[in-house]
Amino acid sequence: MSESLKANLNAAQPNTISDGLRTARIGSLLSQTTRFRDASVSANIMVLPDDAKAIQVIAAFASAGANTSTKSVVGSSFTLAQGEVQVTDSGDIRFFGTDAVTQAEVYYITSEGEVTTETLTIASSVGFFASGRKGVEVLSAVVISGVTVGEVLTPDARGASPPLGAVSLATGGTAVTVNASNIVDGSLRVTYKATPGQGTATAPLGESLDAAADNLIP
Repeated sequence: MSESLKANLNAAQPNTISDGLRTARIGSLLSQTTRFRDASVSANIMVLPDDAKAIQVIAAFASAGANTSTKSVVGSSFTLAQGEVQVTDSGDIRFFGTDAVTQAEVYYITSEGEVTTETLTIASSVGFFASGRKGVEVLSAVVISGVTVGEVLTPDARGASPPLGAVSLATGGTAVTVNASNIVDGSLRVTYKATPGQGTATAPLGESLDAAADNLIP
């Protein structure tokens, strides 16, 4: 007997709930909850897992370092000052240099989207994502062919003209740009968060849940 996703999850019957959990994409849904991380900080950066990168810091407390205190959150486009914290262009968390933070407790919100890795063909220092996909944020990139083969490029601000050794997500999200001294024509392996609902990327969680809530599932 078929039932709606809402009824399936509410009933929580052991023999049928797995279908509802799969339809609801419960793993991806749980990944969007506010995260808490108590972790070490190296060279002013708290590195986050690829599938749990930050889009916004909510609160941060430095528990070890030269300046142990609650930090003020500023946007990624601002220059950090003493006592401040921000999300980097690659979704990690940056503390101010002279605060010399070595351990911190952070509450943050993750960016939505599936982690995707693909090798892009670069022409005139620009490479487009396959299948009409767009990106939310670039996590990492490596030069496969070009001028500086093997170099790991640092994600720069979205829409920026990247300096040597950097890569930027285009303003429209459909492509990345590199510096001509790294690649003019060649290839780049990029790991990025795919924008939900664009190209072959999975639909946004809220949208898919709204659509599925009252639909019948097997």
